[in-house]
Parts: sequence; C-alpha cells; structure tokens
Amino acid sequence: AGVLDMVNPRTNRVERVGDVILAVGGEPTDSHEDYEAAVRKLKPGQEAKLRIFRKDAELELTVTVGGV
Repeated sequence: AGVLDMVNPRTNRVERVGDVILAVGGEPTDSHEDYEAAVRKLKPGQEAKLRIFRKDAELELTVTVGGV
C-alpha cells in the first residue's frame, strides 16, 4: 500500500514524476474534470485505489486520502 501526500490536480501526476493517474476509486480519469469529480467523492482518512501508469506499466496502488 502507498500513501500519497499530494497529487497535483493540474497534471494528474502522483508524487513520482511521470506517474499518470488513470482511475481513482474505480472511476476512469480521462480528463481533469473526471479526476476532480472522483477525488471530491473521497473523504480524509479513506482508503482508495489508484490505477496509474508508471514508466511502461499500469499499477494499482492503495492510498490513504489526506486532508487539505
């Protein structure tokens, strides 16, 4: 399991440069709007699955949502 401290909402990138978020909580994030809608549904402390593209592979991470 991984814990994200921050996701950049403008680029949909996770803490590692080059990671691209493909889905949040099972919801595809084909656009910035899709990403924002999926993230808005999450609560601080909640665990969520992120599907990401890193280098040449898709990975699924379990993350704990932080507060803003």
